[in-house]
Amino acid sequence: MRTRSAVALTLAALLTCAAAARAGAREDALAILDQAVKAHGGEAALAKLKNSVRTGEGTFALAGNTVPFKSQWTVSLPERSRLDFELQGQPRRTTLVDGARVGLFDGVRWFDASKETTDEAREELYVVLLTTLLPLKGDGFELEPAGEVQVNGRPALTVRATGKGHRDVVLYFDKETHLLVKAKRRAAEGGLPVDKEYFYGQHREFDGVRLPAHYAEHVNGKKLMETSVEWKLPSKLDDSVFERK
Repeated sequence: MRTRSAVALTLAALLTCAAAARAGAREDALAILDQAVKAHGGEAALAKLKNSVRTGEGTFALAGNTVPFKSQWTVSLPERSRLDFELQGQPRRTTLVDGARVGLFDGVRWFDASKETTDEAREELYVVLLTTLLPLKGDGFELEPAGEVQVNGRPALTVRATGKGHRDVVLYFDKETHLLVKAKRRAAEGGLPVDKEYFYGQHREFDGVRLPAHYAEHVNGKKLMETSVEWKLPSKLDDSVFERK
């Protein structure tokens, strides 16, 4: 009886210590996020990111070449987005996320995406949600610092965010400016796991919010695309934007 009681007390002590460590890690992560929120314009400004329209022009890596493209990404958080993407010399292609449904337009017709494509499109939108920062301050995420690293030759502080039903995302904040400069997650392409990185740079003010005017994506360390970005933050988006057209 005494042995069992001692074991129970030991387990309870260990669990208490673990809970305290998690609480401390969350507070440290929130301190990093608080600085980032201020750097990007404050909570009232970041709340405008519920609706956003990003237009861009850049280059896409394709078969060993870089091909110019134009894009427009319209987002209504947390569950709707429309990405219109046009490679030079090719028809427009569109990815439409509306809750659990994802539709694709291949330049000729619309069709429902496969499960893998649907999951990845929704994870992409989840990353967008996290990069608005404010949702991370709620109770729906486990947060912890993930160390100090270098991003583009500058020191950055990191926060790992764990949300139910989603893969972990690591966010990187410049140590001096506190601006978001990178995000990273595990993704899937062609049924294989890959590391996906998102780089944010050349921040400037758009409608009172400090946002990146340059954006790039890397897959397994290789640049997939990069683009200049212009932002608009409408107070409302018409439902027709998210129709298959």
